[in-house]
Amino acid sequence: MEGIREFEKNILTEMDFIDRYLNIELKFIKNNSDKILKCDKKTFMAMVDAKYQIKHEGGAYYTITKNYNKYEFVLEIQKTSGAGLLFYIYIYMNQILQNVDLSPVAAALDYLPYNKAKAEKVSNTFGYNTLSEMKDYLNQMITLWEEFVEKYIEKLELGIEPPNTPYED
Repeated sequence: MEGIREFEKNILTEMDFIDRYLNIELKFIKNNSDKILKCDKKTFMAMVDAKYQIKHEGGAYYTITKNYNKYEFVLEIQKTSGAGLLFYIYIYMNQILQNVDLSPVAAALDYLPYNKAKAEKVSNTFGYNTLSEMKDYLNQMITLWEEFVEKYIEKLELGIEPPNTPYED
């Protein structure tokens, strides 16, 4: 994927996605402990708010999906070794993956303006120290994805659809 279309950029900008993403990560400051968190599949799946249906896709991958007409919005969560989490957003239209480079979510930093000092602080301090912090982080990121999807659907309901082109320069 080579970028984010203006349609998605506008939604991300309207909802202040990048700043909200960075603010979520700033809430979680890793202490200097060498302790490595471990989280098995059952514990991880139980962390997700019950209003979402999380599906284990195999290995380290889990998904939450929301459908709207010909669109399918997928949040893929990769639980790396131990308790690390990476989030990927995929959008399908008529079962065709759209070129929206939010995989991982942090890729949005490549395409949208953001506070570089805040991003640097996140890269130097982000982490969680307990499974309860991991759960809180996980659910805040799911909520951010859900709000993106809701804004996307609002545009669609207004008759505003993304272009058929994969991305715009």
